[in-house]
Amino acid sequence: MKKILVLLILCQFSLWSQDYTLIHESTAKIIAGEKAPLKEILMESYKKENESIRPYLVKAISLTMMSSGSKATSSYVSKISKTYSQDLFKFLSLPPLRDNCETCDSFGKTLASCNKCQKGQCRNCKGAGFISYGKGKSLTKRDCNTCKKSGFCGVCKGTEKLATDCRKCKTHGYVYDKTAFKDEATKAWQVLLHKSAELGLLNEFTVDQELLKQDEEANKKGLEWLNEITAKKEQWETQEEERFAAFLESQKKAQPKEEGMGEVVVESYIEGGSTPSLDHLCKEVREYLKAQEKKSKQSFLGSVYGKFLSDIPTVHIVVTEGFTNASHDYRQRAADGFFKFALMRADRNGYAGGIGFKLLDEAGNELGTAQNDTFTVPK
Repeated sequence: MKKILVLLILCQFSLWSQDYTLIHESTAKIIAGEKAPLKEILMESYKKENESIRPYLVKAISLTMMSSGSKATSSYVSKISKTYSQDLFKFLSLPPLRDNCETCDSFGKTLASCNKCQKGQCRNCKGAGFISYGKGKSLTKRDCNTCKKSGFCGVCKGTEKLATDCRKCKTHGYVYDKTAFKDEATKAWQVLLHKSAELGLLNEFTVDQELLKQDEEANKKGLEWLNEITAKKEQWETQEEERFAAFLESQKKAQPKEEGMGEVVVESYIEGGSTPSLDHLCKEVREYLKAQEKKSKQSFLGSVYGKFLSDIPTVHIVVTEGFTNASHDYRQRAADGFFKFALMRADRNGYAGGIGFKLLDEAGNELGTAQNDTFTVPK
């Protein structure tokens, strides 16, 4: 019984040695320039019993596929990842295949000037926190709903800088060094040659232990580098918090804005004229109506402009003949929709006290009347 057990152990050991011998011999042929053994090595990387040498097989095969532009690369990576582990391809995220992104200094993000504001101020209220319109006894001041009375840009929070994703590295913090693939593939085959000899106890082959040691150290340093990149992303969040805290502190040191102190921004106007805030509101209404035209594939918009009539900011919408000739039901639904959108945007633009609204044909005739929150088009 003992003899049988010893024979089984020797037989199993012989089979394992034979596998490593096959891998070693096939690798030597590939290094010599033969292509046929690649299929044998590929099949060996799938075998469950090759767990110890699988990382070396996968690395050599993957890098060879990538350097040659093989279309089978993605399917191979997918199959190995599902059968075993994605960690087998972690080397693809390490130097020298990866390099620091110089554009963002490996943070994955960069600071850009905010294009949504002027010097960090809310565009709607010009940094005042409120909007004033009218004159004399008609002077009215309303809180700015765009910035919630802060006076700061809602995008950059008043700092004038905006964190944006790095376009070069796509937030990873590192970029591919495509020139390294071919050299790394050649090196991977050499490492596989010596590792298969070491695991297979092939006495007739002298294993270069220094080469294997260098490969292990390179992997170790690569993982440390990857951890540093990950830490840098966390560091970015901390830096952003500190930057915003410093900005808030600088604002506290500045003289606070108090009603009756300093310069109050008031939008002056003349009867029948407009203001930047009213122009901005009309622009939003115009863009909305153009979007509706495109969506419905109907042309009905002539123009949109603003005027102060009896100290009331009034939005004027001029429609085309096609609109005036449409059915009453269509004109009623469309006009009421125009009116409700204008009211909504008016509130966001600081006109919480309400606006005037006129719907006109091309000749300047009014097509309906606004009352409370409803616009009525007569039959």
